[in-house]
Order: sequence, then structure tokens, then C-alpha cells
Amino acid sequence: PPRSTLFPYTTLFRSSAPGNFCDPTGGGTVACAVADPCATLNPAATFEAPNILFILDKSGSMTIEFPSGSGDTRWDVLNDVVDAVLLKFEDDAKFGADWFPTANAGCGSSCISGDSPCTQLLGDAESCGVDMALEVEPKFGARADIVVALPNSIPGTCFTPAESGYRAGRDWILANTLAEPNAIIFVMDGKIAEIGQDRSGCTDETKADLLADIAQAETFFVDTYVVGIRPTASFVDDLDEYAAAGGTTAAINADDPAELDTAIEGIIQAQIPCGLELDVAPPEPDVVRVQVDGTEYLQIPAADCATDDGWYYSDMDDGDGDGWQLQLCGTACSEFKANPSNPGPQPADPPVSTTNIDYFCFGQ
Repeated sequence: PPRSTLFPYTTLFRSSAPGNFCDPTGGGTVACAVADPCATLNPAATFEAPNILFILDKSGSMTIEFPSGSGDTRWDVLNDVVDAVLLKFEDDAKFGADWFPTANAGCGSSCISGDSPCTQLLGDAESCGVDMALEVEPKFGARADIVVALPNSIPGTCFTPAESGYRAGRDWILANTLAEPNAIIFVMDGKIAEIGQDRSGCTDETKADLLADIAQAETFFVDTYVVGIRPTASFVDDLDEYAAAGGTTAAINADDPAELDTAIEGIIQAQIPCGLELDVAPPEPDVVRVQVDGTEYLQIPAADCATDDGWYYSDMDDGDGDGWQLQLCGTACSEFKANPSNPGPQPADPPVSTTNIDYFCFGQ
């Protein structure tokens, strides 16, 4: 093989006479040709950035303390978590955000069933209203815009028009970025405001319609990741149904702020691809050094990617116009996802990977 684990990368070698044994220690039948770093060639490795849209529950129950006695509401904590993950990943994906209901003051309701006590409240236009235009459309470097747009505090009287809120985000993606990788992070803490199913209802809001919206997005390969904030036992099944409709199997439920941060960060990392596009073809494809977070990984067969650490060429320049592409596997992939690109004053499109790739040449 061109690489030996017995020698440092500066002594990559091959036989000077193919078919004859070459031993770099001097015991071979022919001399070894030694590869040195190529004088001018090293690639920029880029990756395709996904669109990730936050759709956030801003109903009255989000004013509950989280955790109890902390003085922080669920909405406070959600704001902090969104800010933290955007600070870490805003150069690696195009983020957008929307929430439901849209209004941030004056949420009211009227009693439509019962009297003392009222058994069914109907929300007004502010309690149930959703603006179909997104608060922040997905883009690179969106953190400042999202943090400014997110309300610092919310009234405790707003309802949960989850179907309208989800549909606004889904419709934007289907109309604008369908040809790109997309994902929705759908955060809720309580049931949809469906008349007759909960004490607080909104006209035209139904669980069945929400499930249909999520399933339609999935037919266009838009996965929906559902995050529950301390959901009640009766709500967990609903969340799992939404996740299953969205192609993500089950909801992720957070019982404390740390779990919420871990859940959302994990979803974002899962969207970052481990396939890298090389802007310069390797002069010697089998004599390449790949380092992720300071650790060197060896080339492996593509068939071993699911079980081994390393990398392989997922596409070679075979005339199809795709150029050279490299796929990271195992720990190389997971380490890359934790720190995909280097932050800069202006995010690159596509982002340039932190993976260090060095080409080696013979006979320089």
C-alpha cells in the first residue's frame, strides 16, 4: 500500500518499479519513491449547507418556569438555547425562525361553551393568529437577526395555533428551497389548540391537519424534528406522531435546559453532511493525508464506512461534472460535525470545511 503506519506521513512511498517489492528501510529489491507535500496543490474542501428552520411554540404555557423555581420561563430558556446553537453553527447552515402565534401582546379569548366554569375558550385573532411570512428567512449568519426578532417576554394568555405556525414554515420551504437540503426543528410544550380537544381552541386548528402538513413536507424530503419541552404524559404520544409523520421516528423530549440544548444541537449536527467537495483534483489519489480536529484518518473501502473510522472517495472525476468528493466515516465524521467550518467575518457559501487535506506528490 502507499501508506504505512510504521512511518510518519513525510515518508509516504511506493515502489519505483511497479510489481516489485519496495521496503523503505532498505531491504527491498528496488528503491522506494518517496512522496513529499505537493508544492502548490492543496484543496479547499467545502460542504453543502442545509437550510434549518426553527418553528417555535410561543403559547401562554411557555411562560411556565423551567425548571420550577429557577425564575426563567420555558421561553427564556428556549431563547438562550437558540442563541447558543446559532453562535456555534451559524456559519455551517442557513438558519431561519418563526413562531406561533405571531402576536406578542393582547392575546384574548371568549367563552363559547359552559359558563361557570367555562369549558371551552375561543381564542381571538391575536391568540390564534399566524403571519404566513417568516419572521427570519433561512440564511447564513442569521444569529443576530433571529436573536433580535425573538420576543424577550411573552404574554401568558396566547393559544397554540401549531398547524398554522407549521404550515407557514413548510410553505416557505416548498416555495423557495426545495432543491436544497432542508430540515424543520419544531418545538412545542403543549397540545394544539383544537376546539373540543382542549379548553383553549382556535378556529380551523386540528391535529389531523397538522399531521397532514408534516407528512406532505416529508414527501418532499423535508424532515421534521420534534422537540417537546417538559411535555405532559398525555402529550408525548402526539409529539411522537408528529415526528413519525416527519420521518424522524420519535420526538426528543427535554425535561431541563441542558437536555433542550443537547437535543437541538444534536439535531443540527445531524444535518451537517460528511461529504466534502474538493476544488482541486488530487495528483496522487492514494497518497493523501486527511486530518479532522488534529487526528489523521486513513483511506478505507466505501463498504466499511458504516463500521470503521476513516474516509473514502465518494466520487472521482469521471467526466460527470461532479469533480472529486470525499466522504468522512465514523469518528472522522462525528468529529467534523462538532466543528464543521471556521468562523469568519462573512460566512462562505458553500462553507469551507475545517478538515485539513494535504496532497502529496512523487518526484518533486
